[in-house]
Amino acid sequence: MTSRPRTATAFRAYPDSWARVDFHEQVKENPAPVLLLAGANDPALGPEAVAVAVERYLGR
Repeated sequence: MTSRPRTATAFRAYPDSWARVDFHEQVKENPAPVLLLAGANDPALGPEAVAVAVERYLGR
């Protein structure tokens, strides 16, 4: 198994790179079950925000 170096800079870059990826058209018609976890105490990504995103991007 190969190990890749881990740095604080690389770790910090992951969320930014994920935020710029838009793949909802690729998964919109996918019938596979989806498990989404929402933080009950997270005002930005709480259950209501996740429910809106699921409806908007996954059509479910």
